Amino acid sequence: MGDVQKIIEAFRAIDPEMKAQTMMTFLIIAKSDEPIPMRQLSKLVGQAHSSTSRNVSLLSTVNRFGRDGHGLVKSWEDPNDRRVKYVELTYRGRRFIKLLEAL
Repeated sequence: MGDVQKIIEAFRAIDPEMKAQTMMTFLIIAKSDEPIPMRQLSKLVGQAHSSTSRNVSLLSTVNRFGRDGHGLVKSWEDPNDRRVKYVELTYRGRRFIKLLEAL
């Protein structure tokens, strides 16, 4: 149980008010070996697409309010189909997941 507490504390060091669903969104993105489509991410996290989009925004470089985000993930639209959006870890996100794995 101590490992889970350390992981939560690591997330809370980035954002003291980070919600569990935001942490879960990050962890599922981290588990994917390649960019993950937002719709698939929503299904895996078990939340509405709008909630997934909000959580990805919080984890991105700039959040949905135009303020600095956490810089852990990046997202982009498929140039062939703008309805499809992909998400993957940034360099900072990959470093953070290594820190979590070491706990």
